[in-house]
Amino acid sequence: MQTTSLAALIDGWNVEECRIVCEGHGRLANDLAVLNRLRGALGHVLAQSASDEALTGKPCPFDPPCAFDLFHNNQGHMTAGLEIPKPFVLLSDNLDGDLSVAIRLFGHSNAWAPEFMAGLISAARRGIRMQGQQLSFRVTHAGRRKLAPPSVTAQNGPIVLRTLTPILRKSDARAQGSPRPIPQDEAEMLAEFLVSTLTGVGNRISGLAQWHQRVLDLDSTSLKAEARALSRDAAIEGKLSRRSFGKKKGRQGFDGTVALPWASADLRGLLGLSAFAHIGADTAMGAGRVLVGTEDST
Repeated sequence: MQTTSLAALIDGWNVEECRIVCEGHGRLANDLAVLNRLRGALGHVLAQSASDEALTGKPCPFDPPCAFDLFHNNQGHMTAGLEIPKPFVLLSDNLDGDLSVAIRLFGHSNAWAPEFMAGLISAARRGIRMQGQQLSFRVTHAGRRKLAPPSVTAQNGPIVLRTLTPILRKSDARAQGSPRPIPQDEAEMLAEFLVSTLTGVGNRISGLAQWHQRVLDLDSTSLKAEARALSRDAAIEGKLSRRSFGKKKGRQGFDGTVALPWASADLRGLLGLSAFAHIGADTAMGAGRVLVGTEDST
């Protein structure tokens, strides 16, 4: 794979969105529990055309590999403890009372867009079970489109992040083995969470760069130092809470707004891409969806 700058990656950023509209149920938009169940339904549908190997977590021998392999299985590691991220995110919106659900595919994974489009339609019709009731959806529209990164990254001045779904992380400061003191109050916890979040943005975009057949040339040491400085300067309005979403182990999650009074060109670029790629853990089920812009635009 070719090493590339962040600017070159942004120029070649490739995202295809498969979106359906389901009659009614708009109130379920941005509900992670609903998105998680829809993700499970999509996995069930894709499994019907998967290879036996992919169904058991092994590399798919099909040419090209089945869509279930991309959807479910590990595609390798960036480092010993850092898995290459899944090349997609789920999201949903309330469209005049209807539920709009989309899956965004990054880089060369959009070659599987037809399979994911068909799978999303079938998954919605198959329905999900919520609170003891079966919900089925009538699909009234389906379509695919290409997306381009936002222009806000080229602007100077403050950047504001506002969560549409919680930003999650797999472990808290106590579990990370950091030599730094464990945060004692809410303000310190929020600051530590911001450091983890901004550092993780670099890791996530570096991983998605591999789906573009690129290795991102990014100074992770400088990014971490910038994240530390911003944790002191940023205005954070929101709360941390434990989220489970049916998992055995919960996630620490943040809901709210973060105003960064300044940011380097690299961080601006990373956050601009994150507006499409989401931030943090469990992005494949819709977590970490954010609006990124200026104070006026968010």
